[in-house]
Amino acid sequence: MKRSEFDAWAAAELDAVESALDAWVPADAPAGLGLA
Repeated sequence: MKRSEFDAWAAAELDAVESALDAWVPADAPAGLGLA
């Protein structure tokens, strides 16, 4: 795997994780977790 391929894969995985967390953590979560 080339570095550019890894970077693209990592960015896609990060987006998937952030989307899942956005869907799972409510906006009114304690300590502002929903605002991150």
